[in-house]
Amino acid sequence: MSPGEGPARLAVRGGLVATSALLLVLACESGPKHEPSPSSVRSAAAASEPSGAAAASAAEPAPIAEGKPGSGKLVRCGWGAANAEPGVEAPPWVIALVDVEASRAIVGLRVYGAELYAGESEVARASGEGSIRVQQGANTLSLGAVDTVDLSGPLPAGASRLSVGSRLEGTMKSITAKKPTRCRIVLTDENGDNVVVEGPLEASW
Repeated sequence: MSPGEGPARLAVRGGLVATSALLLVLACESGPKHEPSPSSVRSAAAASEPSGAAAASAAEPAPIAEGKPGSGKLVRCGWGAANAEPGVEAPPWVIALVDVEASRAIVGLRVYGAELYAGESEVARASGEGSIRVQQGANTLSLGAVDTVDLSGPLPAGASRLSVGSRLEGTMKSITAKKPTRCRIVLTDENGDNVVVEGPLEASW
């Protein structure tokens, strides 16, 4: 302080310093705020939305997994007219022998699909509920019902030879005209797990 400055001037100078400090604080508080960049907004939106694969899986049922109950092998597959009442055209049926190696007891095993093919073209498919019979004793190659019993209850773990039968859509005449050469059998259990077998189709009996 110079000798000529009095208390009043000092008070004014002190007030100016305080005012400048207050303005500086207000300027800092009211300055430009940080805004997220467009890229960060897009990234956050993408993260909050399901991916294409996730959206598809939510909209569509998951494909049925194959082979979980065990493995299967087509031993023999034939088709032809089943017995019918006199004067009634005999409906076509497909019968397949399927060896199943069950990794566990299979509950609710049933026929999920039975199709005949000519090359890559499907010419006939199952109509109605199919049947599953289990061969008793030594395995045979017979497509008949001899020495077989209806599957009732779970199929036990281990090896079994099954006789799988299903009525087919269409008539003997219409299917024969398309000359099927291959069959495909799909078995499924209560969990929707499949055993799929396919192979050559024998000529009609």
